[in-house]
Amino acid sequence: AFPGNGSTPLLLDAAELAALVADDNLVILDLSDPRRYETEHVPGAVHGWWQDTMSPFADVYGRRLQQSGGPLGYAELFQSLGIGPETHVVVYDDDANRYAARFVWLLRTFGHQRAAVLDGGLAAWKGAGFTVSDDPASATATAPLEVHPRDELTISTTELQERYADPSLTVIDVRSPAEAADDLNSTIRVGMIPGAIRLPWNDTVLDASGTLRSPAEITARLRAAGIPADPNREIIVYGRFGVESGQTWLVLSLLGYRNVRVYDEGWASWAAIERLPIDPLPDLAATPVATPTDGAR
Repeated sequence: AFPGNGSTPLLLDAAELAALVADDNLVILDLSDPRRYETEHVPGAVHGWWQDTMSPFADVYGRRLQQSGGPLGYAELFQSLGIGPETHVVVYDDDANRYAARFVWLLRTFGHQRAAVLDGGLAAWKGAGFTVSDDPASATATAPLEVHPRDELTISTTELQERYADPSLTVIDVRSPAEAADDLNSTIRVGMIPGAIRLPWNDTVLDASGTLRSPAEITARLRAAGIPADPNREIIVYGRFGVESGQTWLVLSLLGYRNVRVYDEGWASWAAIERLPIDPLPDLAATPVATPTDGAR
């Protein structure tokens, strides 16, 4: 078991989810492609779309929703999905659960703790012998979510540029090889934040379902990469875009790290600012990864 999966779990398996289905406060959220959802999903799952978690007003792609009002606000998004103050949310997707993890992170940044990822997603649910449905489900009306922002779960470009060389800080680059090599059509530099440790997000999952490797396997990979064992260590994770950082935040939190922060502006923001330093990428071809998918659709 993951040591950080405590009284408000971040991760549930299929059997644990099945034991919750009678809970009137449960919302199962499917963030898969709509066509996949129309074909099969966990019975009763409500469909959402991971891109709705991103702010359309941010100056860089992939940042979390910033405002609560209007049709594009976070309060309205959560309410449209039936998520209220007492809701227990379980999320999965069809892209190795990276966007499900992001959604759980998003809820927790707004102070809602009862949110977890379904380990292995729909494949694990089916593999455990549970039935699927093609009947769409509608969100149940609920009171607005009580938002208590936890800004300590993020870090800004301003703070990171002042502290990236701080010896008390560990910065982790979670991009897959393909994502790390992506220059966004020659609009940004290729490289990495100086001193960052490479740990591709897809190196901690077994396959495209998003089933996590065992705690021992993941811990061994963290140690091999040079990530400290201290659970109180301040750790910053960044991807190509902020929306791609949730899976590594989830894994580290499950392993008991208590001070994991997401650089929500992402490499795309850092690399576009010419005055900010970058290091060259290591030999990406030599980086061993399990490859469920590369990049956002």
